[in-house]
Amino acid sequence: ALIAKDHHFTEAEKHALLDEMQQALQRVLPLYRQLAANGQCELTTSPFYHPILPLLCNMRDAARRIPPQQLPPTLWREPGEAYRQLQRAREHHRHNFGAVPVGLWPSEGAVSDAALEEVRRAGFHWLASDEQVLAQSLQEGTTSRPAPTDLYRIWAVGDGQLHMLFRDHELSDLIGFVYRNWRPTDAAEDLVGRLRSIARALPSASEPQVVCIALDGENPWGLYPDGGEAFLRRLYAAIERAPELRTATPAELTGQTPSRRLQSVFPGSWIAYSYATWI
Repeated sequence: ALIAKDHHFTEAEKHALLDEMQQALQRVLPLYRQLAANGQCELTTSPFYHPILPLLCNMRDAARRIPPQQLPPTLWREPGEAYRQLQRAREHHRHNFGAVPVGLWPSEGAVSDAALEEVRRAGFHWLASDEQVLAQSLQEGTTSRPAPTDLYRIWAVGDGQLHMLFRDHELSDLIGFVYRNWRPTDAAEDLVGRLRSIARALPSASEPQVVCIALDGENPWGLYPDGGEAFLRRLYAAIERAPELRTATPAELTGQTPSRRLQSVFPGSWIAYSYATWI
């Protein structure tokens, strides 16, 4: 009715719309809580105020990718604050969803050895970052993508108690920046075709072979004509029809001990494996 009216809205009509929006918002968290209880999704958290954890833990780690003259004059470290940010996030999550989160998306995918220690100490079991961080962790200075057998797997990090997934940067960016301009059916078929190609190229293995796709939850969908609904519906349907593909929660996959371990993680984020955007 308001759309049909188009203009000259009364104060009562404005308040009626705000009331309707508030009722819709109040249904969001209970819906997610129910989906998690049904096993249809896994809910993760991020540090409470979205800090770049490695910069809290030890700002000197930024120097691995940023020239000294571009760094602040005072480099500080406050790992205790990083730990508090993680603890507040866990408590907030427990309050909203009735359980503490198992996994963490570190703000901007930013990780470092010092940050991972606080993540482990805070009680998380897994976290994720970008494939460029993995590439530099395996061979600093490389310009190549990680090999498929390195990228599409779960890694143990540090003392082995914490597990990591590294996202496929290319597939994630296709969803974030490319498919919004495609027909939804074509986009879904293209992505599933790429996943099938990855599956065919990987050797048989006893461990899970995992393609991790991670992107900002709020950014891409506003640029799709319908908020991405048609694309996502066609994508999920196509995955269900593909016998060689299966969706799984990270907690389900990280229940076993990975056979490979990263002793050290390169300090970087999912933007050019650096902290330059936030330093």
